[in-house]
Amino acid sequence: MKKIAFKVAFSEKIGSGHIYRCARLSESLKKKGVITYFLLNKKIGYKLSFLTKSFSFCIVKKNFEDEKNFLESKKIKNLLIDDPKVNFKKQKKYKLSIDKLFIYQDLPAKNCADILINHNYIKESLNKYKNLSYKKCKFYLGPKYYLFNKFKSFNKKENLTTIFLGGSTSIKLLDNILKIISYNTIKKSKIIVFNGIFKKNMKFLKQKYSKLQIYFRSQNKQQIFFETISKSKIFFSSCGSTILESIYLKTPTIAFIRAKNQKNNCLNLSKDKLIHYSKTEFTTNNFINTILNNKKYYKRLVKRLNNYKKKNFKNKLSIKIFNQIK
Repeated sequence: MKKIAFKVAFSEKIGSGHIYRCARLSESLKKKGVITYFLLNKKIGYKLSFLTKSFSFCIVKKNFEDEKNFLESKKIKNLLIDDPKVNFKKQKKYKLSIDKLFIYQDLPAKNCADILINHNYIKESLNKYKNLSYKKCKFYLGPKYYLFNKFKSFNKKENLTTIFLGGSTSIKLLDNILKIISYNTIKKSKIIVFNGIFKKNMKFLKQKYSKLQIYFRSQNKQQIFFETISKSKIFFSSCGSTILESIYLKTPTIAFIRAKNQKNNCLNLSKDKLIHYSKTEFTTNNFINTILNNKKYYKRLVKRLNNYKKKNFKNKLSIKIFNQIK
């Protein structure tokens, strides 16, 4: 029986992207008969209760020694680390207790992985990783190794604007986005703001922008989350994994950089004219007006998104990882 343990970072500061992608990978591996273990250093609260379904077992271990003893007792020879705080020195300690180390990264860094995963759009990423990794390391790089659930993409868009700014919403950024919307023709649309798992009180914004039709929803229900993005005319997002998903769903996206690891995606996808990224309200307003009023431009953009989807999103990660698990 194949087994693999996951050590994943998630917090209000780090966000929720790591946990969602690993939960999705675990679900896919479980369907193939793999036993998956999620190693935690504290009990799961109600916000993360969905993890009990995503992993075969969720195990609380306080420190490295407890984790090491658990891996040995269960004869788990495969470990996937998706935690930027686990550096090269710490990785070597884990590697002594297992046969195969999988590392999920967002920025190229020195590592001792047997399998290195980075689904972000980073130019010449293979050359960068070869200088940072062991010679026998296998690389799964680029958007074709991002694991998508098969959500339906809607071609017909509704009078809907969606906003999602990551696991921990930036109130200041959300306020700025609502300000942009309030001075634009999309102010007449229905506006859905999705809360991440680290929810904050944002009801005062509904009062501040009382002329807008603002509705707050939880991101946890993934089917509804992606269906809403797919039906939206415009999607406002941070530059994490969700912008890959909005491209997959063929929804015009306005993106904002909130962390260093989001910079490559944002700049490269923007250069390829797949998303809109700008630091000024003026150019953002121009983009919104063009999307809403220029049907030819809109069709060209959707076609460009669809071509990128067909060429790059191969959904290969799950089968690749399954074949590497001993």
